[in-house]
Amino acid sequence: MSKKIITIIVLLFMVICLFTGIMLLSRATRAKTDLKIIEGKVIDKNKTYSTSIKGVHFYYLEFKLENKLEKLAIGYSSESQSINDSTYYKIETGKNYKFFVDKSYPNSDGTNYGINYIERNNKIIFSKDHKIELYFSVLLILTSIVFIIFGIKKLKKNAC
Repeated sequence: MSKKIITIIVLLFMVICLFTGIMLLSRATRAKTDLKIIEGKVIDKNKTYSTSIKGVHFYYLEFKLENKLEKLAIGYSSESQSINDSTYYKIETGKNYKFFVDKSYPNSDGTNYGINYIERNNKIIFSKDHKIELYFSVLLILTSIVFIIFGIKKLKKNAC
């Protein structure tokens, strides 16, 4: 394969990384007023996990609301984080809550994993920490821009 084709493939990959970084930045900085509000009585809550094809576990706190088909969930990056989060004990079954859900998260198996905030009586019970998404998105955007600039310069240099 020629160096030009490799450079073009790397450029395309970096453009995809750039758009991914922009999407993550958008999620990390989304205002509360831009989130979908789902209100309802919690009839069940459950700590659970799923396993990826590679055997990696993803941990969740799922909520089933009265008269709602889809479940809502908070995702955790590790088992210890899911165990140590006190949200499970703050949410009581049989009580009404307001869930602020990020619309950009896709539903998977009837569950929406995009909970950003949970409120009861206008008091925030849970607030998602977006620091990792924010830092990673900025790093991804900057790295992509640098590689795109160098790739374009390399293509121009080889074209001459």
